[in-house]
Amino acid sequence: MRKLLAIALAVSVLFAFTACEPRIGLPEEGTALTAENFAASLEAGGQFYLAESLSVNHSEMLVISKDISIDLGGYTLNYSSSNCISIGNSSDVEIKNGDFDITLGTNTDSTLQGIQVVAGSSLTFDGVEYSSNKTGILVDDDNSKFTAIDSRIEAEGAYAVTTEATTPAPAGILITLNNSKVINNNSNPGLLFNIDGKLVVDNSTIEGGHQALIVRGGTADIRNKSRIKSRGDFSPSQDWMYVYDANRWDSGNMVAYSALVVGNAQTGSYDYPTIVTISSDSTVEMMINEGNKNASRIFIASANGKTANLVTENEKYISEIEESNRWIGETSQINGITVVESQT
Repeated sequence: MRKLLAIALAVSVLFAFTACEPRIGLPEEGTALTAENFAASLEAGGQFYLAESLSVNHSEMLVISKDISIDLGGYTLNYSSSNCISIGNSSDVEIKNGDFDITLGTNTDSTLQGIQVVAGSSLTFDGVEYSSNKTGILVDDDNSKFTAIDSRIEAEGAYAVTTEATTPAPAGILITLNNSKVINNNSNPGLLFNIDGKLVVDNSTIEGGHQALIVRGGTADIRNKSRIKSRGDFSPSQDWMYVYDANRWDSGNMVAYSALVVGNAQTGSYDYPTIVTISSDSTVEMMINEGNKNASRIFIASANGKTANLVTENEKYISEIEESNRWIGETSQINGITVVESQT
């Protein structure tokens, strides 16, 4: 099972979702899932549904290598295991209309993930409230995809949603959030995107405790009244922790304490350009408290000769970055123009 490096961040979110109501009647097609047939059914592939709320205990990794769809029907699926659900073999998995909770035993490793989407596969949540007591979802390997529509992804681990910067780095990864929210309920980030792929945040919220969203590579499009918010759940003991110089940047979320981190300052790693676009109607927020008075909304970092470019029309964000020197690296940019050190 894949593991991820991390420190700690947390999350809450501001969309309201209507609770799913159990269906009246059953679908015309598909097989009803039970505790007895659950693992074998998903491994075989096909269409499935819940006829009632269901609790499943499965001790091993559940490997899905065929296309499946699950209609939760307004019910709750509780899945308990010591290992993850792994979606592979270019499979397409759709889960819709209900609650899906994963509990990964008592292992204290917060980087363990409830679901991993690998080997060019795709996972779609449509009207799902998903939770994991560890990391929520890992998207890895070439051309793998995760889509959330009208859904909520909630986690207690290192990240709610994350990619993994393996070597060689995966290509073609796509994560799309549409009218959804990503939440981490401890002091970790909501979402880490650290590969040369694409992230789309459309009318959605990402919230974390230290950072909310870290984009260490690739392209991110934050649009249509989206919200990137850090609760500011930290009190750095030293001022350098707000910024991190190039020697201190490390894997995962060992980066500057900002709600949105654009790019990477770690030499020899994450060797690809970054571009993050924020629409004029979207917001980036850092909650300031008594212990984090120097925290910033946005930090830009570049290394390895690769550009890190923030595209925004928000003059407040631009002036905060420039006047407070919330950037590092010779190829850090705002709207395609290299940032220079403020003399004020």
